[in-house]
Amino acid sequence: YTYVDSLPVSITTKILNTYKFVRDNGSSFLLVHAGSTVFSSSQLGTTWRTVVTGISSKYPFRFATHYDKVFGANAVNTTFSFDGVTYTEYSFIPKAFYPLSADGRLWMGSTINSPSSVYFSEINVDPITNADWETTNEQKIGLGDGQTIKGLDFQRGVIWVYKDRSLYGIRSITNKYLALADHGTVSQFSISGYNNGKIFLAKTGFYYFGGGNVEYLSNDINNLISGIGLIAANSSRISITSSAYFSTGPFIGMLGAVL
Repeated sequence: YTYVDSLPVSITTKILNTYKFVRDNGSSFLLVHAGSTVFSSSQLGTTWRTVVTGISSKYPFRFATHYDKVFGANAVNTTFSFDGVTYTEYSFIPKAFYPLSADGRLWMGSTINSPSSVYFSEINVDPITNADWETTNEQKIGLGDGQTIKGLDFQRGVIWVYKDRSLYGIRSITNKYLALADHGTVSQFSISGYNNGKIFLAKTGFYYFGGGNVEYLSNDINNLISGIGLIAANSSRISITSSAYFSTGPFIGMLGAVL
């Protein structure tokens, strides 16, 4: 464990998202979107540097590692990449809510003007030129269903597109299908790997999805969640990993990071 100095922000600044970026050479960096700034830990993990500032403090940047860089997107500010040293903006990459690296492509899900669209780069390239983002590289997912995309995920060779009340699969750029017509998620942040599948939070509770049918889990965990006060919290996040953690409110400080 390497402990990181406190972020250079006030204690009332809200942390919108965090992401661990690991390069091919093994060096790692912790990225934190706090207020109107994205910070990165140094390679040694003891100090902070500013990656970009002057960004939205309302729309969290989400991140995806692709071609030895981390790409950040939040649908309102310009999409960027960061390799641990160099920060670069890309005006031609769609400003989307949900970036995902999978199947040799960088996928960008849901923009403000096209909330049911998934955009994708050319395959097996570092997608940092305009030619890597053809205007035809777009899949419209459930267009006209009255729902918006809430998250992207990759599992068992399929790009899964979570909407409010449904789940779609993309097996290839020409093969998409409706996987579940009655289950969706409320947030990308709720999608977490578990037992060779995914757990996600819908408006009706927690569900497990293994690639086929879904299993309702809330009956098993309601007592646990109630016991730690998660249901009554103003904001919360659950992450199920080898070291599960629960949060019952906004983060106001950084205790440390595993780097």
